[in-house]
Amino acid sequence: MGRLEGKRALVTGASSGIGRAIAERFAAEGAAVAVGAQRGREAAEETLRRVRAAGSDGLVVLGDVAYEAEAARIVAEAAAGLGGLDVVVNNAGIDHTSGPIEIADLDVELWDRINAVNLRGPFLVSKYAIPHLLARGGGAVLGIGSVGGLVAWPGAGAYSCAKAGMHTLMRTIAVEYADRGIRANCICPGVIEGTAMHEAYLQGATDREAFERAARELHPVKRFGSPGEIAALAVTLCSDEARFVTGALIPADGGLTAV
Repeated sequence: MGRLEGKRALVTGASSGIGRAIAERFAAEGAAVAVGAQRGREAAEETLRRVRAAGSDGLVVLGDVAYEAEAARIVAEAAAGLGGLDVVVNNAGIDHTSGPIEIADLDVELWDRINAVNLRGPFLVSKYAIPHLLARGGGAVLGIGSVGGLVAWPGAGAYSCAKAGMHTLMRTIAVEYADRGIRANCICPGVIEGTAMHEAYLQGATDREAFERAARELHPVKRFGSPGEIAALAVTLCSDEARFVTGALIPADGGLTAV
């Protein structure tokens, strides 16, 4: 049996990158998966195809987690389609793609949008998912944060602040619901290649090769991570193997925040 056999999971931002890898790996471990995506049904359906190829089943739920009505509907559709929820992965996230922007130059509208998706979204999804987890006797909430929420990234203030807030949101859920069987943790990835966000950073660089080389050198392992490596950790944290792990912020960053 897989480590998530019989579990029902909602993964937001699952149409590509880390979210897709998590959805696919969850399915391989026995979980039924609701594939959350803001837009682009075709990409979400491709993730669902991979979920089914991995031996499980699920559905696609579309909507923008930054808006309360849509977040509530996403959770309701996922729970109805799967017959309940045991695991929620708050993975949906955005950043600006125009290169570094210092705080004094950051548009308020851009600040608001990044915080709406990266912090308000996880709050809303968690808010509406927690009653479903409680109805099944508990479960796991997982945030996909960032090393940018552990240390300051110059030129990425909105993203870093939103991720830091999300880290604290997961820890708050952990301490509020520990006595009712809900665990909440947060993975804090370093630079992960093969994601739309990583590619956007590279495209926005004046010298792509130099930027990529410098970013790689920040990691003591001298390479970037992969979506599959984050997905492997997500499986462990959402499985019963980690039932004593809650309120944790776990860097998956090739040693970046260790130096």
